[in-house]
Parts: sequence; C-alpha cells; structure tokens
Amino acid sequence: MKQKVIFLDVDGTIYDEKGEIPQSTRRAIALAHDKKHLVLLCTGRSYSEIGAELWDLKLDGMIGSAGAFIYFRDKILFHRPMKPESVHNLLDFLERKNIPYVLETNEAIYGKAPGLVYVDRIIQDRLEKNPNLAPDFLGEIRQIEDCYGIDEVNKILFFDAPFSNEEMKQQLEAEYTMVPNSVAQYGKCSGEVSEKGMSKAKGIERFLAIVGLEREDTFALGDGANDMEMIQYVQTGIAMGNAVNSLKKKADYITGDVGQDGIYEAFEKFGLI
Repeated sequence: MKQKVIFLDVDGTIYDEKGEIPQSTRRAIALAHDKKHLVLLCTGRSYSEIGAELWDLKLDGMIGSAGAFIYFRDKILFHRPMKPESVHNLLDFLERKNIPYVLETNEAIYGKAPGLVYVDRIIQDRLEKNPNLAPDFLGEIRQIEDCYGIDEVNKILFFDAPFSNEEMKQQLEAEYTMVPNSVAQYGKCSGEVSEKGMSKAKGIERFLAIVGLEREDTFALGDGANDMEMIQYVQTGIAMGNAVNSLKKKADYITGDVGQDGIYEAFEKFGLI
C-alpha cells in the first residue's frame, strides 16, 4: 500500500473519558508506523498541552491549535498566532459581557481566576475518573491578573456565555472562527475562538502543501464538532462511535467507541495495519 497520512484528534479519539489511551490504540499506531504510514495529531490543543505520553506514541508530528501550528519530525513548519489587535478586541468583548475565558499559547494556558475555574473542573473530573492521571495533564497553567499582555496567543476559550452558541457565533464570525464546545463542565454556551480562516482542515491542507503529500492519501479520525471540517476535507473521514451525531452524519465511516478499540478497528478496516 502507498504511504498514507493519518490525522488523529486527541480528546475522545486517542484519550477515552478517563484520560487513558487504550492499549489497542497504542498497538494500532505502532503497526501503522511499521507499514511506513505517517501518524499526526490534529487537535485544538496547543503544543504546551501535548504531554510525554502522547509523544511516546512515536507520532510524526501535530497540527495544533486548530490549524495555527504545524510541527513535523522535530521541526516547526508553521505557526500563526492570533494578531495582537484580534486578541485585544476579543478580550474587550469578553470583558464587557463578563464571559470567563482563558488564552492558549505554545508555552502555557493563561487566565484569570474566573476562567481557570472551568479548566479546573475538567482537571478534577478527569482525576475523579482516573486517580492515577498526572494532575498536569493539560500542561502548564498560569493564573494572571491581566491577560492583555500575553504574546503569541493561538486561540481563546470562553465559558458559560449568556447567549446561545448560534448567537455567540453571529457576534464573532465577522472577525474570528468560533467552534462550539460540547463539554458539559464548560457551561451551556462555550467554545474556542481563533483567527478567522483557521481550522483543522486548513492546517491539514497547509501541511500537505509544505511536505508535498497528496490529499487522496489522507485519513482523519475525530469525535467532536471541531472535527467537522477535518473529516470532510480528507479523503476518508472517520467518526468515532462516541462522536457527536452531526459528525457521524458527515463521516465516510463510523468506527467503534474510543474505549472499544475504535481506532484499531478503523485502521484494520482500511488496511492501514
């Protein structure tokens, strides 16, 4: 088989709800490497949020921050943080509306106390489900009083806004890309905001152009709303069994749940292992 390029979401695709990587997933990635295929993360997480456990899978690289950062074989191929004025304007909006938020960079997650409350909810929820999980599984988190001075912000997460997701999107879409987040601990209206035009799909397109690979040789696996453009862009888009229904409707194939050998099943189905 010709070399293929496989893009994997992280949360809900590689990691299960307890924050663990199934052994079948580890084996599937190792076998795909044995077949000389490339395996990369394609995630909303920033570089600082990718721990040693993920890199120990011997991944070839990552498309991070929803397309704003590309890392391949120990080299940064692309990094386009949000424009300072875009960050400033968005923070002005969030502050006026009293909407909690945090900022993601390649070094750390930054935020004031109200925003970090929501991040801590995720940490505590994961630790309750898996007491053996390292408390710093989201990387370095820094509480600050003034977020306006943070450089090279990749994206901004907001929580529990007093709007519907559609209303929030309408208020931001002229200047930004906004993707809703379905994490219950983040409140009814939450999401991630990046520079307009950024997406996982754009990141994949840019990566393929830089390294000279073909779209026809691509696979992607995901579970969330922010994976929609990714699975529609690649040649073969695969939704996890635990994926949101909207993603399943657009997928070329629906595999098993993350905790029920879903990645292994998909790799085997398409002859990647």
